[in-house]
Amino acid sequence: MAPFFGVQAATVTAHRRLIKITKAVAIPLYFYRDGDIRNPQYHILLEPALENFPSSNEIEDATRVNLVIENQIKMYPTQYMWFHRRFKTRPIGEKSLY
Repeated sequence: MAPFFGVQAATVTAHRRLIKITKAVAIPLYFYRDGDIRNPQYHILLEPALENFPSSNEIEDATRVNLVIENQIKMYPTQYMWFHRRFKTRPIGEKSLY
Protein backbone atom coordinates (compact mmCIF):
# COMPACT_ATOMS: atom_id res chain seq x y z
CA MET A 1 0.00 0.00 0.00
CA ALA A 2 1.15 3.51 -0.81
CA PRO A 3 -0.64 6.87 -0.86
CA PHE A 4 -2.43 7.80 -4.06
CA PHE A 5 -3.95 11.28 -3.92
CA GLY A 6 -3.58 11.05 -0.14
CA VAL A 7 -5.46 7.75 0.23
CA GLN A 8 -3.74 4.42 0.88
CA ALA A 9 -4.07 2.25 -2.22
CA ALA A 10 -2.79 -1.11 -3.39
CA THR A 11 0.17 -0.32 -5.61
CA VAL A 12 1.94 -2.54 -8.12
CA THR A 13 5.66 -2.94 -7.46
CA ALA A 14 6.59 -5.32 -10.29
CA HIS A 15 8.23 -2.53 -12.31
CA ARG A 16 10.57 -1.89 -9.37
CA ARG A 17 11.69 -5.53 -9.29
CA LEU A 18 12.12 -5.69 -13.07
CA ILE A 19 14.22 -2.54 -13.12
CA LYS A 20 16.37 -3.88 -10.29
CA ILE A 21 16.92 -7.23 -12.04
CA THR A 22 17.66 -5.75 -15.47
CA LYS A 23 19.48 -2.62 -14.27
CA ALA A 24 17.23 -0.63 -16.60
CA VAL A 25 16.38 3.05 -16.23
CA ALA A 26 12.89 4.21 -15.23
CA ILE A 27 11.68 6.90 -17.63
CA PRO A 28 8.14 8.17 -17.03
CA LEU A 29 6.20 8.28 -20.28
CA TYR A 30 2.68 9.60 -20.76
CA PHE A 31 0.40 9.92 -23.70
CA TYR A 32 -2.73 11.95 -24.11
CA ARG A 33 -5.32 12.63 -26.77
CA ASP A 34 -6.10 16.10 -28.03
CA GLY A 35 -8.34 17.58 -30.69
CA ASP A 36 -11.71 16.63 -32.11
CA ILE A 37 -13.05 13.12 -31.59
CA ARG A 38 -13.19 12.67 -35.37
CA ASN A 39 -9.64 13.90 -35.82
CA PRO A 40 -7.73 13.07 -32.64
CA GLN A 41 -4.12 13.98 -32.16
CA TYR A 42 -1.96 11.90 -29.86
CA HIS A 43 0.96 13.28 -27.90
CA ILE A 44 3.71 11.51 -25.99
CA LEU A 45 5.50 13.15 -23.08
CA LEU A 46 8.78 11.85 -21.71
CA GLU A 47 10.13 12.95 -18.36
CA PRO A 48 13.72 12.70 -17.17
CA ALA A 49 14.77 9.31 -15.82
CA LEU A 50 14.01 8.73 -12.15
CA GLU A 51 17.21 8.99 -10.17
CA ASN A 52 18.03 6.46 -7.45
CA PHE A 53 15.22 4.18 -8.59
CA PRO A 54 14.69 1.66 -7.33
CA SER A 55 15.92 2.62 -3.90
CA SER A 56 16.28 0.27 -0.96
CA ASN A 57 12.76 1.12 0.27
CA GLU A 58 9.83 -0.49 -1.56
CA ILE A 59 7.18 1.77 0.04
CA GLU A 60 9.08 4.95 -0.83
CA ASP A 61 9.45 3.72 -4.41
CA ALA A 62 5.73 2.91 -4.66
CA THR A 63 4.88 6.33 -3.23
CA ARG A 64 7.20 7.99 -5.72
CA VAL A 65 5.64 6.16 -8.67
CA ASN A 66 2.15 7.06 -7.45
CA LEU A 67 3.21 10.71 -7.25
CA VAL A 68 4.46 10.58 -10.85
CA ILE A 69 1.08 9.13 -11.90
CA GLU A 70 -0.81 11.74 -9.84
CA ASN A 71 1.04 14.57 -11.56
CA GLN A 72 0.15 13.17 -14.98
CA ILE A 73 -3.50 12.79 -13.99
CA LYS A 74 -3.57 16.41 -12.79
CA MET A 75 -2.41 17.54 -16.24
CA TYR A 76 -5.13 15.60 -18.11
CA PRO A 77 -7.76 14.48 -15.55
CA THR A 78 -10.41 13.64 -18.13
CA GLN A 79 -8.17 10.97 -19.63
CA TYR A 80 -7.62 8.91 -16.48
CA MET A 81 -9.55 5.64 -16.08
CA TRP A 82 -11.76 6.94 -13.27
CA PHE A 83 -13.92 3.82 -13.49
CA HIS A 84 -10.95 1.78 -12.23
CA ARG A 85 -11.56 0.86 -8.58
CA ARG A 86 -8.15 2.07 -7.42
CA PHE A 87 -9.10 1.98 -3.74
CA LYS A 88 -10.82 -1.41 -3.71
CA THR A 89 -8.15 -3.01 -1.48
CA ARG A 90 -8.14 -1.28 1.90
CA PRO A 91 -5.71 -1.45 4.82
CA ILE A 92 -6.79 -3.88 7.55
CA GLY A 93 -9.58 -2.37 9.61
CA GLU A 94 -10.62 0.27 7.06
CA LYS A 95 -14.08 0.22 5.52
CA SER A 96 -14.65 -0.07 1.80
CA LEU A 97 -14.77 3.20 -0.12
CA TYR A 98 -17.22 1.69 -2.60
